[in-house]
Amino acid sequence: MSKYESPISTVDIILMTLIDNVPHVMLTKRENEPFKDKLSLLGGFVFTDKDKTIEDTFKRVVKSKIGVENIYFEQLETIGSATRDPRGWSISISFVSLIPSEIALKIKPHDKVSQIEWVSIAEIENRDLAFDHKEIINNGFQRIKTKINYSTLPIYLLPEFFTITQLQEVYEAFLGVKIDKSGFRKKIKDIPFLKETNEVTKKNHRPAKLYTAKEEVNIEYFRSNIIV
Repeated sequence: MSKYESPISTVDIILMTLIDNVPHVMLTKRENEPFKDKLSLLGGFVFTDKDKTIEDTFKRVVKSKIGVENIYFEQLETIGSATRDPRGWSISISFVSLIPSEIALKIKPHDKVSQIEWVSIAEIENRDLAFDHKEIINNGFQRIKTKINYSTLPIYLLPEFFTITQLQEVYEAFLGVKIDKSGFRKKIKDIPFLKETNEVTKKNHRPAKLYTAKEEVNIEYFRSNIIV
């Protein structure tokens, strides 16, 4: 036996999408104690024999439990205490992750996950969640909301092809305000992260140009916030 005690180590994943232009987070039903049958964040244990890094843990969990790969994620925070988990001293490394709704709504439970539910961020306060996951979700949403205000982060919530209006709607959904259309278009033109296609929308009376993110797009930052 090691002379060093090992706390319970897990990752908790705040997987967010937009459904009907409303921010939602994925919750899963717990199959075992503690907090059996309650909703919780998607998560899993760190496997020291399989995971070389904590990022490897994230990738393994989302692939094995919901069958998803290659989605945007970033580490949010580390929470640990002797009281947050009834099983003993526990450390959780949380991640925020974004996924387009057309992929999110097709996700089916995989290994050790029997039920998933997409819950709006606004509804989280009314839900009885396991562990301290309500606090983690609120922290994750605030991180994304803040970062969206000065970056191109919403690109990870959009389908492959989208209109400028759809892009603006993502910003408005997370920031909770209406954005001036002309000012928004000027702002995003300052950063050449979009590529115009030769396609237009077919459902609207006035077809709109479709855009796509440039290859190997990364988050880029505006010189000033979307909302001043």
